[in-house]
Amino acid sequence: MRSKIIEGFLVAILFLMVFSALSNSLAGNRVINSKVQAEKYMEENNKDAAKKFFIICSDFAEKDGNWEQIIPAGFGLAHLKYNSDSQRLWGSVRDLAFNQDNLRGVLLASNGLAYVGAFKEALEAADLGLGMTKRQENLEGLYMVGQSFASIGSSSKAYKIALELRERAIQKNDWEGILRAGQLLQRLNRDYKARSYFKNARIVAQELGKDQVSSFKQRINYKTDTLLIQEKGLYYPGLAKNWEFSSPRSLVLKIRNNIKCFNGNFLQPADVLFSYQKNLEKWQRLGISSAELMDDGQRIHLTMDTYMVGILSHPDTYIQCTGSNE
Repeated sequence: MRSKIIEGFLVAILFLMVFSALSNSLAGNRVINSKVQAEKYMEENNKDAAKKFFIICSDFAEKDGNWEQIIPAGFGLAHLKYNSDSQRLWGSVRDLAFNQDNLRGVLLASNGLAYVGAFKEALEAADLGLGMTKRQENLEGLYMVGQSFASIGSSSKAYKIALELRERAIQKNDWEGILRAGQLLQRLNRDYKARSYFKNARIVAQELGKDQVSSFKQRINYKTDTLLIQEKGLYYPGLAKNWEFSSPRSLVLKIRNNIKCFNGNFLQPADVLFSYQKNLEKWQRLGISSAELMDDGQRIHLTMDTYMVGILSHPDTYIQCTGSNE
């Protein structure tokens, strides 16, 4: 009798597990199908139908607690100029990610809110992320928050985070944390202070031994052919020294002037324009609709269809370094 009860209990558990798996699978399929329908209507320029399916997609994802599946809908609605609807979805991403203690999701929500012009809410989301890093004592997360503040135009907060990041990294004898603080300062055009941080990071690495010095040199003397570098979900300056959004779809980048090309000449901003024109279709497919040289001759202005600067680390956006102004 007892064995039959146990057998029945196990069958019931197995049934619940199968039912749960099927439910999750069906929910995931509903999200994917709604997203596909929305993108199809976007291509057909049927804005109302696209909006309807983006909202359906986000509703299913929200019920599942899957904030990552809401993000495409948030960007899709913003692209269609339904900014208030998009703002609501980014708020959901923020809340779900925060409840799941996921810093990356909170900061993506911050960037998304800034993308639709909700800068107050974007700053509040970044502040939430800052609180999470302090609670977790996460130096890499602190760097991510600093980059987020820089992206949404709060240079003063990003600067304070760079100072705090360095102090906390020194306490932990963490040269990578000090290096990241310097990279954040470099993005904020604090070059002199950034250089002193890089020296500080090198000294700490030297104290830790030859292997750490080798790793430091590899990080500081990186070679790249893209404007940004992506590593573990974080973005570092590449051929672009720093960058900022002057408006939700206008990205301004300052190009490094100390990069030597194969012919011995130095990289010029004109090389970025040349590379853009040469691979126009690839760049535009990634969401970069135009590129132009700014009046000072040192910065490039890109018109973006997305707020995600990570596309500038994509291999299709490589810069052909000729060192020529022709």
